[in-house]
Amino acid sequence: ETGQRVEDLSAAIREFREATRNHPSFALAFYRLGLALQRDGQPAAAEEALRASLRINENLVAAYLALASTLYDHDAYLAPLPGPAVAPAPRSRRAAITPEKRSLRAEARSLWLHVIRRPPHTVSHADRASAFYGLCRFAQDVPDFGDDEGDRLRRLAYYYCRRANHIYATLPAPERASAPIKEAEASVLNDLGRVLTRRFKPPKPVADNKSFADNGWRCRRSDSLPTGPLRQ
Repeated sequence: ETGQRVEDLSAAIREFREATRNHPSFALAFYRLGLALQRDGQPAAAEEALRASLRINENLVAAYLALASTLYDHDAYLAPLPGPAVAPAPRSRRAAITPEKRSLRAEARSLWLHVIRRPPHTVSHADRASAFYGLCRFAQDVPDFGDDEGDRLRRLAYYYCRRANHIYATLPAPERASAPIKEAEASVLNDLGRVLTRRFKPPKPVADNKSFADNGWRCRRSDSLPTGPLRQ
């Protein structure tokens, strides 16, 4: 079965490449080629195809999201090199980030921001939730939450994950019951839990040492809900 899937994927890549050669202005063909290359463990080639789709059609929101995901998880999409069948050493999610990876993730963040800033009628609810979740991941994937900047990013992570969670929860029942949406919603809830298990720095006491300064951050329910009705 695995061999058949690999063969099918290789065939799909050939077909999409041929489609892009025959129809160089067909943005959707470049987008589909990018997805196929991503799944085939070729993130760099996938990024090139997805960028091409956006050069042709800058309103193809799905391509922004696919490119952001490919950039952010670039190494995870790489096909494993041949070698001994041994389990890889576990890696911390908050391990040191190389300058190259930092640059890729920064571009992914700009793409997610672009999606959430687009006019409501140009982005589906599910795509907007996906962009908020990407921003949540970016905000919480920092080396340490022990300093003030870490606290700020943690709060942003909470806000973005809550927005994504709310949008998924308001989707029509049939759409929310689909496998991709259920998986996406589960990922959001998992990361939201990760954010909530991390601690803020303790508040600084005021001069009289009898109470705490009232300058701490609070997240109200309204902060994580959209203003006004959601629209397609």
